[in-house]
This record gives sequence, C-alpha cells and structure tokens, in this order.
Amino acid sequence: MLSALQGMIEVDAAKDLMWEGVPCVLMDLDSGEILLINRAAEQLYGYAMPGELIGLPIEQLIPPRLRERHVEHRVRYAATPTQRAMGEGYQLTGQHRDGHEFPVLVALYPKVIGSGAMRRRCTLAVLTPLTVHHPTTTP
Repeated sequence: MLSALQGMIEVDAAKDLMWEGVPCVLMDLDSGEILLINRAAEQLYGYAMPGELIGLPIEQLIPPRLRERHVEHRVRYAATPTQRAMGEGYQLTGQHRDGHEFPVLVALYPKVIGSGAMRRRCTLAVLTPLTVHHPTTTP
C-alpha cells in the first residue's frame, strides 16, 4: 500500500514538472479564451504576473498583423480538431509582451473537459520557442 502511495506521489510530481517545465496554454476551442497558462509560457511571452492572461483571447500571444488570420484558422480548426502540429509549412510567430517577435513551434492537443453545463471543448497548445544559437569559439 505504501509503495502504491509513493508511486502516486511520484506521478503527481512528474505531472507538475511536465506542466511547469514546458510552455503550455489551455484554450477554449470555441471562444479562443485562455483558460490556463503555465508559468513557463507566461515567462516565454514576458508576463510576470501569474494568471494575467487568463480570460484573454489566445491571439494576445501573436503579432497584431496576424490576429485576424489566426481567428479564421482557429475557427476552421474548431470544426474538426485533431492532434497535430500547427502551421505546417509556415513559420509561426509569437509576440513577447515588450513587442519583440520570436519564432515558435506549436503542437495542438484537443480535449473535451467537464460535463453537462460545464462541458468545454479545449485545446492544449504546447509551445517550443525556436532560438538561434551562435557557435562559440574558444581561444
């Protein structure tokens, strides 16, 4: 019994590590509203106050020039949500709170959560920032 409890604790710790270690956003699929965002994603986008993005549209995280098009893509995706990489063949761009843009990969994972009146169609967006690494030389 004790080892089963320890196993559950370890699984919970691993889930916490996964949730906090990889930038993720849970979005309401129908409205585009941010339902949850983890600390790693908030930091990636430059938001210091935890929960500051909750309730805002997911388009808050992309450059203004791309927002209208993103809404169109999101609505099409909502019609037949599937687990997939977002924007295949395109360079996706995120926008930091300070205005600078950065390339990002996004994987989408649709899920229905809740039941009855609380039922919501959601998508978990897992974000991978792309950075340019410059080779270093040693003297």
